[in-house]
Amino acid sequence: MMFGLSSFTSALFLMFFLTMLTSYATLLLDPKDRLIFGVRGVGDRTLNAVRVGLVTLFLGATMLAQGGPAIIVLVLRFGPLVGLAGLISVVLLGVFALMIALLFYLLVLRFF
Repeated sequence: MMFGLSSFTSALFLMFFLTMLTSYATLLLDPKDRLIFGVRGVGDRTLNAVRVGLVTLFLGATMLAQGGPAIIVLVLRFGPLVGLAGLISVVLLGVFALMIALLFYLLVLRFF
């Protein structure tokens, strides 16, 4: 059971991380939108708040799409306590994968 759950957690983290890298690259790395919205008088703080909101919305949708079916299977197979632990791990893994992806984006912007 421990090997199965740790394999599940590792695969879920890898899926979250790769989704963060591929899906959010254009949203976080594209500098062209500052020029477009700057003409309309949209401030940097407002633009950053919108970006954080979009990333939060997409992160929630990604966690629901990838983690939801897995949590249902965990509840049916191992019981509600393991399902609750799976729910907590999905949220923590999603946030951790986002932080690692942001670190990679920071390194890309810093050195390239």
